[in-house]
Amino acid sequence: MKIDLKSIIQEKSARNLSLLWCEVLVQINEGGMESIKGFDGRYVLFDKVQPGYYGEQGLAAIMEMLYRLFPSTLIDKHIQNLEPLDPQTFFKWVLAPEVGLRLIMAD
Repeated sequence: MKIDLKSIIQEKSARNLSLLWCEVLVQINEGGMESIKGFDGRYVLFDKVQPGYYGEQGLAAIMEMLYRLFPSTLIDKHIQNLEPLDPQTFFKWVLAPEVGLRLIMAD
């Protein structure tokens, strides 16, 4: 899983295969950056980007794991790949749900 997630960070082709990345970009293109940061935007994306049945505690555990796997030194090298998102938003809206999807598929 780490290799897949690292590819999403580093490679445009892998990001473009991520349905979550594409959903976030569509939302931004339709409503601007504020559309994913405000309540309405979060509500629209909520069902698509939540890490399945793992809930808020699961999301917190996944986020902690992601920050350990991908320290800021790695992210800083590829920060331009995450644009228009900042690293925290990218982790929460793209990588954490990707982890959730992979965990559910493995169950």
